[in-house]
Amino acid sequence: MERALSLAVDELADVDLSTWSDAAIADEFVALRRDLDRLEAVAARLLVGVHDRLVPFGDGASSTPGWAQWRAGQRFQDAKASLDASVRCAQLPLMAKAWAQGEISSSAARSIARGMRDGYEDLYREREAKLVGFAAKREFRDLDGEIRSYRRRVDELEDNEPRDRNGVYLSRVLDRWALDGDLDTLSGEILKEALDAATDKPDEGDDRSLRQRRADGLVRMARRFLDLDDLPFEAGEAPHLSLTISWETIQSWLRCPTAPADLASALSKHEINRLLCDANIARVVLGPGGQPLNVGREHRTAPRWLRRAIATRDRGCRYPGCARLPNRCEAHHVWSWETGGPTSVDNCILLCSFHHHVVHRTGWTNHFDGITYTVRNQHGIKIE
Repeated sequence: MERALSLAVDELADVDLSTWSDAAIADEFVALRRDLDRLEAVAARLLVGVHDRLVPFGDGASSTPGWAQWRAGQRFQDAKASLDASVRCAQLPLMAKAWAQGEISSSAARSIARGMRDGYEDLYREREAKLVGFAAKREFRDLDGEIRSYRRRVDELEDNEPRDRNGVYLSRVLDRWALDGDLDTLSGEILKEALDAATDKPDEGDDRSLRQRRADGLVRMARRFLDLDDLPFEAGEAPHLSLTISWETIQSWLRCPTAPADLASALSKHEINRLLCDANIARVVLGPGGQPLNVGREHRTAPRWLRRAIATRDRGCRYPGCARLPNRCEAHHVWSWETGGPTSVDNCILLCSFHHHVVHRTGWTNHFDGITYTVRNQHGIKIE
C-alpha cells in the first residue's frame, strides 16, 4: 500500500504544470487536497493504534505526539491535534465518516473534535449533524459559532464563571513568538489598562506603529515583574547573560562574543547590547573540546553554577528525540550518586523529568563519555 502511494506521489511530483490550463491546476489541487484529508484521517487512526499499543512508552518517549515528532518529524502540536480528533471519532460517527470520505477537511475535523467537553458528549452529538454540515459547506464562521454556543451551554450547566475559560497561549515559531489569548471582560479590562499605561505615547521621531509600541509595553510589564525582589530565584532573577570563553580565546587573549549560548544565533547586535544593559553576567570557561570547565559566581545571589555549566553544554534534554529546554530539565548523575558517582560536569547531564524516570527503569543503562550520551533499554537496544 505504501509503495503504491509513493509511486503515485512520484508521478505527481514530475508533472510539468506549465502545460496545464488554469482550470486543470485548480481542479487537481481541490481533488488532491481532498485525498490528503482522507490520508490524514487514516494516519490519525494509525496514530491512535500506536498510542493504544503503548509503542511510544516502549521507545522511551514521554507521549505519543512527542514520539510522532521524534520518529516521523510531525510537529508536536499537529500530532496531538490529529490524535485527539481521531480518538473523538468513536464518539462522533458522522464527523468520522465525513472526514474519512474527504467531505470535511482535517482542520475542520480537529475543530469539531476539540469543541467537545467531557461529560457532555450527548449534548454535543445533538449538534453533530449541524457541525458537520457547516464544515462540509465551508461555513467556518457558523461552525465556530455553533461550538461557542455549545460551550456557553455547558458553562451554564456547570455554573462556571466567565474567568474559568480564560487562557493565554505563547508558542515559539522559528525565531519568533506567537501570542494569543481569551479573557473575560474584567480580566481583559485590567490587562488593557495595564498595557495602556506601559505603552509609550506617540512622539515626534518615534515611527513605531501602535502594535509595535504595545509589544514593547508588554515586554516592559514583564521586565518590571521580573525585577521584583520578592520573587523566588528561578523566576525573580533578572535576565542573565553567560559570557562563554573558549580555551583558545583565553590563550590568545582575544575578545570573546557576548551572547547567551541559546540565543547567540537569534539575537541582533542591537538586542545583545540592550540585554547587556541590566543583565547579570556569569563566567563560563570552555575547554578545548567545548566542555565547560569553570563557572564564576554572580554578585547577586549564589548561582547554581554546575547546572549552568551543564545547560551551556547540553542546551536541553539529552534523551534521543527530546527537545525540552534547560528550564524543563533536571541534572542527572550518569554514574549514580548512591554508588559513588561524583556531582561533576563530567558525570551530570540534563534530562527532562519524564526521561529522568525513563533511564532509571529496571534494566536500562546509560553512558556519557563527555560528548556522546547513550541510552539502552532493558533488552540492550540502543535508543536512537
